[in-house]
Amino acid sequence: MKQALIDLREKVLAAAPVAAIVARRMYPNYFPEGTDFPALTYAKSSVVRLWSLDGPTGYASARVTIGAWSDNYAAALTLAEAVRIALDKFRGTFGSTFFQSIKCETDLDTFAEATDQEASSPGIHRLLLDFTVSFNEP
Repeated sequence: MKQALIDLREKVLAAAPVAAIVARRMYPNYFPEGTDFPALTYAKSSVVRLWSLDGPTGYASARVTIGAWSDNYAAALTLAEAVRIALDKFRGTFGSTFFQSIKCETDLDTFAEATDQEASSPGIHRLLLDFTVSFNEP
């Protein structure tokens, strides 16, 4: 799964519309303090591995959530759409991983209000895209 996540991240960042917005700002689980926005995060929430009577098949399916973060709602929407277009319905090899399929299952808009320490900003928009990523494991 580790290599599949690395290759998935690189697939997202290889898309010109995404790279134009975030450059390389895509982080696992959360973004570091002081990160410039817009930015992306990604997190794996589950992995299911298929088995046969002979043992593991090498086929896995993971649920991966990608968050598009921005202090501007329109920018977050644009970034989320660029990520969805880059990944949704993809089948093929990227890096060293063969992706059987990548499917955008759901999306959700959220907003985090600023704390007293962040009073200069009203908060941040986070658009979550939930993907099912099916791939071959080594």
